[in-house]
Amino acid sequence: MSRRARRNHSPTFKAKVAVDAIRGERTLAELAKLHDVHANQIVDWKNQLLTRAAGVFGADTVAAPAVDLKDLHAKIGRLHRHREESSIGQRQQVGLGAHDLRQKAQLLVRWTAQAWRAHSAVACSRAARSSGVSGV
Repeated sequence: MSRRARRNHSPTFKAKVAVDAIRGERTLAELAKLHDVHANQIVDWKNQLLTRAAGVFGADTVAAPAVDLKDLHAKIGRLHRHREESSIGQRQQVGLGAHDLRQKAQLLVRWTAQAWRAHSAVACSRAARSSGVSGV
């Protein structure tokens, strides 16, 4: 039993099959056999056509909110300074003469976690602004 090679259908073919499905003159099984595609694929193409049809006639599209890069850069700078200040304080607590490897390893884990949280906070705020979600 050999597998059929993956087929890439043209947008014109997909539109033709989706329009045939919307017309409803034939059943999905008949359309699938006629066009040699799976019935689930026909349903997907039909749904895509129906959801995107308004865009053909110039429907209002939701524009992405403008991102203020100065605010983002300022926030990144504040987070970076905060991380540096907190890590300097933690390094001073350890001291240069301390040889306790366990304590140093715990501090390293904390520094890494702080850096990751700062990075995640910036990434989350970027994602929220780009998706238009407020209050994050």
